[in-house]
Amino acid sequence: MCYFSSYWLYRSKFLEFDPDATIDNNLCLTPISLGCTDISFVEYNIDANVDDGSCITPVVMGCTDNTYLEYWSYDPLLFSISNLDPIANTDDGSCTYIILEGVQMKIMYNIMHLLM
Repeated sequence: MCYFSSYWLYRSKFLEFDPDATIDNNLCLTPISLGCTDISFVEYNIDANVDDGSCITPVVMGCTDNTYLEYWSYDPLLFSISNLDPIANTDDGSCTYIILEGVQMKIMYNIMHLLM
């Protein structure tokens, strides 16, 4: 473990730093890197090794392209679409059916069922 020495301020920036150590074994090898360490958040930082509380936005998988039907919540009874809640912020490749302008939703609904 690293110990307190004249380089305390420098050495305290390493994960291996131990302020109670009495012998320096020169093993301060891993610099502290602050950031979000939780992979289930958008702010995740692969280089971070100390969580700094910056994980705020949970990853929501889904279709992130609003030109595809999967981006929207579709009501087959009313032939209408609306925004999903929550809106996906990480694309998972699920965008399949592109919305064609000028095509009525009833026709699009029938086309979707034929393709399934």
